[in-house]
Amino acid sequence: MSFQVSKEILPEQHHARLTVTFDADEFEKAKRRAARELSKRLKIPGFRPGKAPYAVVARRVGEGTIIEEAIDDLLERHYGEILKKAEVEPGYAGALKEVSSLDPLTLVIEVPLAPEVDLGDYKSIRVPYEPPEVTDEEVERTLDNLRRIYISIEPVDRPAEMGDVVVMDLTTTIHPPEGEEGEPQTIEEGETALLVKEADDPEEWPFPGFGKALEGLKAGDEKTLEYVYPADYPDETLRGRKAVYRLAVKEVQAPVIPELNDEFVKENTEFETVDELRAAVARDLQARNQMKYEDDYFRQVLDTLIAQSHIKVPQEMLEEELEQIRHSVAMQMEQAGTTLEHTLQAAGKTKEEFEEELRAAARRNVEQRLVLAELARREGLELSEEELSEAINEALAELFRTEGEEGVRRLARDEQALQNLTVSAISARTFRKAADRLMAIARGEAEAEEAPEAEGEDEATPQPEAEEGRSEATPRPEAEEAAEAEDGGEGEGEEGRGEAVPRSEAEEATEAEGKDEATPRPEAEDDRDATAPQPEASPEPDAPPADDAAAPAEADAGEPQA
Repeated sequence: MSFQVSKEILPEQHHARLTVTFDADEFEKAKRRAARELSKRLKIPGFRPGKAPYAVVARRVGEGTIIEEAIDDLLERHYGEILKKAEVEPGYAGALKEVSSLDPLTLVIEVPLAPEVDLGDYKSIRVPYEPPEVTDEEVERTLDNLRRIYISIEPVDRPAEMGDVVVMDLTTTIHPPEGEEGEPQTIEEGETALLVKEADDPEEWPFPGFGKALEGLKAGDEKTLEYVYPADYPDETLRGRKAVYRLAVKEVQAPVIPELNDEFVKENTEFETVDELRAAVARDLQARNQMKYEDDYFRQVLDTLIAQSHIKVPQEMLEEELEQIRHSVAMQMEQAGTTLEHTLQAAGKTKEEFEEELRAAARRNVEQRLVLAELARREGLELSEEELSEAINEALAELFRTEGEEGVRRLARDEQALQNLTVSAISARTFRKAADRLMAIARGEAEAEEAPEAEGEDEATPQPEAEEGRSEATPRPEAEEAAEAEDGGEGEGEEGRGEAVPRSEAEEATEAEGKDEATPRPEAEDDRDATAPQPEASPEPDAPPADDAAAPAEADAGEPQA
């Protein structure tokens, strides 16, 4: 073999640092190949493309440029062999961190490792399953709320009670703040209707407690109320001012709630009798309660599984998920017509606290996907042909619902977007099966049987052929794939990826951007720092690494640059 490799594991980053030393003959051959390729691209007077001698090319472009091209060539040719010899399963593309020597050529490459998940004894997880039953009180409360939808207001000849409406003529006189000169301002409010209610609303108009003061009044009564607005009152024009309110009650109105009988049911619902309506309400409440309980139960069981699992994740995966969340939050705020500053102010949080919440959410999302994917693999969960068809049809129906016929036509014209939607549908359905199996295990209803693991490639979760190389045991959530489709279908799979590597949509999309060559250019070409992080447009996990260290430039190549 034309190179030697040593490995150091960096547990904190979940990376492998590989030191690769190439034989002198191999390095020299690479430089000669690089010079020939350069001479093909350059117009060198007196020579046909690709025929200029090495020395002439070196004088034209510099020895450093040839070395950079040679390193690219060596990594492109041998990177897969390097990983194999080092027994490294990559999760993301490696980065060339340093050219530590040119004689012999020695490269230091840092490779993010594939996530590792150990579920522990997941078969022994037990969480009590006790869905609540709908009570008669819940049913009656719902029926009462239905009656209140059809409430009417009718005049009554009695003093106003809580919940009544008082109709009055209202006159307001606003005095200048104490100590200031000025004339009082009188405002004829005219006929006004206000609710009699408890004094617990700080935003009540015209001032907090006004509605409470109306209790006991009846038609023909008159009353004067005074109020001094505090210095911190929201309306700046009223701060520190005394207001005098004179009211003359014209009418008291009381809410009338219709009686729940068969006539009411026939007029306002699809049912014929009260008994039919009550039974339907009970069924609906039971279904809603069950759905909420199932959601809460699943989160509890999943939290238990994550807590007992040992999960190793490269930082790159967390950062990509975080970026995806940031993008989603930004879109939501844009649609809501708000800003980050307003959102933080409303939530009473600092930008740093908000960022920490996003990071925690990113880690949780990644861990959830990884443990469910591993559970699907361990349990051998596969989709039947019928389930595959159902999943894809559901995704198409949802697309039609949100984007209409034009959205479906656009999808039909975009092969990659169609592929993404298919993978999304399969992923969502597979995760659903994994969630169902996990809850069955927690309830003690399923004897989990570990499926035999295939050697080499995991085929527990079927993926479309175009995704070959992606971990087939790690389906991706629907939201990720949908976002990938919106980005124009980036993220398609290529041969040579690290297999059994769970990959998010953000990983696939960033790796697809700007990837015209199998091997990225050395970072010296775009003035990147020697310790700069890997660029966002990452190549595939077992594609040659991006250069984080600039190769020596020009003819003075005796000492490598850091």
